[in-house]
Amino acid sequence: MESRSIRNAVSLALEVARGRPLSPPANGVPRRFRVAIGDPQAPLERFLTILGRGGLLTDSGRLRPEVQLLSIGDHFDWGTRDERAQATREGLAILAWLAMHPADQVLLCAGNHDLARVGEHASLDDEAFARIRAEADAAYVDGRSDRTLERTFLQRAPMFPSVEVASRDLSTFSAAQRDWVGHLLSARRLRLAHALGPSLLASHAGITLDELSAIGVAPALAADAPRLARALNLALDTAWALRRPQRALHIPGLYRAGSAAGREGAGMVYHRAMLSGGALGDVGGSTPRRRYPPARLPAGLTQVIGHVRDKKSRELFGLPTAHARDGVLRQLTVTGHRVDYSHGTRGIAGADEAVVLHIDGGMRSCPAAEYQLLDVDRLEPWEPARLHTSSDARG
Repeated sequence: MESRSIRNAVSLALEVARGRPLSPPANGVPRRFRVAIGDPQAPLERFLTILGRGGLLTDSGRLRPEVQLLSIGDHFDWGTRDERAQATREGLAILAWLAMHPADQVLLCAGNHDLARVGEHASLDDEAFARIRAEADAAYVDGRSDRTLERTFLQRAPMFPSVEVASRDLSTFSAAQRDWVGHLLSARRLRLAHALGPSLLASHAGITLDELSAIGVAPALAADAPRLARALNLALDTAWALRRPQRALHIPGLYRAGSAAGREGAGMVYHRAMLSGGALGDVGGSTPRRRYPPARLPAGLTQVIGHVRDKKSRELFGLPTAHARDGVLRQLTVTGHRVDYSHGTRGIAGADEAVVLHIDGGMRSCPAAEYQLLDVDRLEPWEPARLHTSSDARG
C-alpha cells in the first residue's frame, strides 16, 4: 500500500504541475491530526516517501482526509548543477501537489526561496534566466567568484546580489513556478505565518520583537499567535496588492529581495538566531536583516520554524558541530540571557520563555526513514500509530 500510494502521489504531483495554478477552497472536513513538515528542498519522491512512511497518504496519492499538513516553506532550489532540471520540475510539483488540497487541509508558509520567485526572479522569463545563469556559472566556479566577471554580471543582471546567488542559491527557477507562487499569494494561500494555537505560531524563519514593531503589535501582545498571524499576513497582502508589474515584492520592515544595489535578501524569511562573540549581543539592530540575537525572541510565544539545519544552528550558537544530525526535531529555549539549544522538542513556552521548535531536517541529505515530522498537537515527533488510535481525537 505504501509504495503504491507514493507512486500515485508522484504521478499526481507531476500531472497537476503541468496544468494551470489552482487552490481549492476550504471544505470544512474535520482534521483529527495536525502534522508539520520541514523545508521540502528535495526530490519529489523523497518528499512523498517521508509523508508515506508517516502513514499520511491514501492509496490514490492524496493526503488522508483526517490529516492537516503544514509545509514550513522553501519549496524550490536544491541540488547540484547536474540536478537542476530535476529540481526545477520537481520543486514545482511539490508545491502543486500541496496546493491541490483544500485550503484548510494544507497550510503553506512562504520561505525565502518561494518569495524569490516574485523577488529576484520577478522580471525574468525562462530564456532570460537561462542566459543570466550561464553567465553566473562562468563567474562562479568551485565555490569561488571571479570578481571581475561578477562586476560585469551585476551590471547586466542587477536583480541579483551576486553570481553565487544566481548560480547556486536561486538557480532552479522557471516562469511556471512564479505563476504558481503569484496565484497562491493572490488566493491568500501562501502565508507569512499561521497560528496553530493561542500562543503557537508557524513561519518559515520566525519572528522577533522587531518584526512585531514593524507590524504595529505591542510587546504585551507578543504571545497572541492569532493576532500576530493576522498582522503579518495583512502586511503581505497589502504589499502584494501594491506591487508593480515585474518589480520585486517588498514588504516594509519584514522582507527585502536581494539586488546588486541592496545586496543579499533579508528579513523574516531569511534571518537566523545568532550569538555574537559567544554572548548575547546586537546582531543587526534593524529589520529587514539576516541575523538576530536570541534575546529578541518574544517571551511567551512558541514558534515552529524551518530555514536552518542543525549544523548551521550550532555554528551560529558557537556550539561543536560534531554531533549535528539531519532529520531530527530540535528546540531552542531562551530565558532572559540564557540560551538552550538541543535535539528533541518541548512543550509550550512559559510566560518568561521564548521557544522555537526547528523542523528543517535537511530533507535532501537525510534518509527518509530518519526524517522526523512534527505532531503539532503534541509537539513531539509524529508517530504513524496515532492514525490507528480511534480514541485519540484532537483537543
